Amino acid sequence: MGSPLVAGSRQCGPTAWSSILASAPAMRPPLRPIITPRLHPPAAAQPQLVSGIDKSGVHSSPLRCVCASSVGPTRTYVRPGVCRQRVLTPTNQDQYQIQTIRGRGGKMTLGSRQVVLRATGMICVCLLGVVFAKGQSPAQGGAQQKPLLAEQAFKNVQLLKGVPVDEFLETMGFFAASTGMNCTECHSEESGGNWAKYADDTPLKQKARMMIVMVTALNQGSFGGKRMVTCWTCHRGTRNPRVIPDLSIQYSDMLEAEPDEILAQTSGGSSVDQILNKYIQSLGGAQRVSNLTSFAAKGTYAGYETAFQKVPVDVLARAPDQRATIAHLLDGDSTSTFDGHQGWLAAPETLKPMPLIELTGGDLDGAKVEAKLSFPGQIKQTLTDWRVGFPEMIDNKEVQVLQGRLTQGGLPVKLYFDSTSGLLVRLVRYTNSLVGVNPTQIDYSDYRDVSGVQLPYRWIVTWTDGRSTIELSDVRANVPIDVTKFAKPTPIARKVASR
Repeated sequence: MGSPLVAGSRQCGPTAWSSILASAPAMRPPLRPIITPRLHPPAAAQPQLVSGIDKSGVHSSPLRCVCASSVGPTRTYVRPGVCRQRVLTPTNQDQYQIQTIRGRGGKMTLGSRQVVLRATGMICVCLLGVVFAKGQSPAQGGAQQKPLLAEQAFKNVQLLKGVPVDEFLETMGFFAASTGMNCTECHSEESGGNWAKYADDTPLKQKARMMIVMVTALNQGSFGGKRMVTCWTCHRGTRNPRVIPDLSIQYSDMLEAEPDEILAQTSGGSSVDQILNKYIQSLGGAQRVSNLTSFAAKGTYAGYETAFQKVPVDVLARAPDQRATIAHLLDGDSTSTFDGHQGWLAAPETLKPMPLIELTGGDLDGAKVEAKLSFPGQIKQTLTDWRVGFPEMIDNKEVQVLQGRLTQGGLPVKLYFDSTSGLLVRLVRYTNSLVGVNPTQIDYSDYRDVSGVQLPYRWIVTWTDGRSTIELSDVRANVPIDVTKFAKPTPIARKVASR
C-alpha cells in the first residue's frame, strides 16, 4: 500500500491545503447511525428490458425499459449499451443516472458496487483515471512476482497509487456506495463501452481528488492518522451530504441500525460451541459433514452483467479450500478461482478493464473464507477470535450472530444462524480499501439434501459493486474434480484496439 498523503507532498501537488479545504463542503459531526435511502441505489436498480439482447450482449436497437426503483417517478430509455434513467425529485431538480446494460460489476466498478470480484459485472474503473498504461498489455499473462499495481495498469492515476488493481477497484466501489452513484456519473458519458475514456478528467473526478486530500488531512490532523472519517461518514449513500436534521428520523420509534463492523462480546446466551454444534447437526451431523470432500454443481447465474437474465453457471469445490465459479455469459466465461493459496478473476472485455485480475488482501481472504466454508465441518478451525453477538432479525426471523477472523488482527467475518433451524443464512465479510472498508454479504437459502448433507441451493451475493443470484439445480457430491479447474484461468483474448 502506498504511503499516506501528507501536506506538501508531491502527491498532493502545489495546491495549498487551505484552498482545498475552503473549496470542499464543511465537515460536520457524524450523523446518527441510520441507513439513508438512495433515489436509485445501484443494488436495487434492476432495469426491466422489453426486448432482447443480441449475440454480442449489446442491445441491437433502441429499447424502452422501466426502472424498478421504488423511489419517485422515472422515465427510462435505452440506447445501445447504455441505460439512462431520469429521476424527477420532489424539488423538480433533474438528476441523471447512466447504467451500462452490457454489464457492470467487479469489485468496484464504480459500477459494480454491486458482483464480488467473484460475481462479475462491468467494472467502472477509475474515478481517478483509467486506460491501460503503455507497455502493459492486459492480454499478456506471464508469472508475476508481485501483483500489478494500479498506476502500472491504468493511466491518469494521481492519488490512489501503490495498491494492487483489485484494491484499487475496491476503492472505486467504496466511492459508489458512499455517494449512490455509478461509473458514468463521475466519468464521462462516453466511458460507457470504451475503457480508454475512463482516463479522461471530469469536474466530479477533480472534486473527488480534493475530497480524498481533505479526508486524509482530517484523519491525520484530528485522529492521529486513524481512519475515523470516510466518504460514507457524511454522504451516507447520497451525492450531496444532508445538512438539515430530519425530524421524522429524530422522533421515529425505531431506527434501522447499521451493523457494527466489530461485535462486542456478549455475556450469557448461547456459546460459540453451542451455535456451531447446532449448525453442524442441522446439516446432517458431524460424520456426514466430514465425509463431504467435493461437489460439482450446475445452475443459473443472474446479475448486472447479464441484465438480470439467467445464464448457466458451474460451481466446483474440493476440500479443504479450493473453489471455482464459472458463469457462461454471452461474451465469454466469467471465471473466479481459488487454488488454496492464490485467487484470480477472468472476464470478457465487456465486463472488466483487464482480462485477468489477481486477488490480493481482503479479496484473497474472502475467497479463502468462502472456499473453506464450502466444507462446514472445518468451520471452527477456519476462523479464530470467536465472539457471540446479540441476536438480530433477518426476514422477520431471529438469528444468532457469531464473529471470527481469518487471521489474528484481520478484518472480521460475521455469520448469522437461524435460531430455530440452526442453518447459516448470512455471511458478511469485509475488505479494506484506500479510503474505507467494504462489506460483502452472502445470503443462503433453499437448503436441500445432497448425499445426507444439507447444502444451500440459492445464494445472493451483494457488495459495493453489484448484486448477483446463483440458483443451483443439480449438485453431485464427492466426485473427482481435476485440480486444474482451480488454477489461474486462461484470459479471454482481446482486441488490440480499445473499444
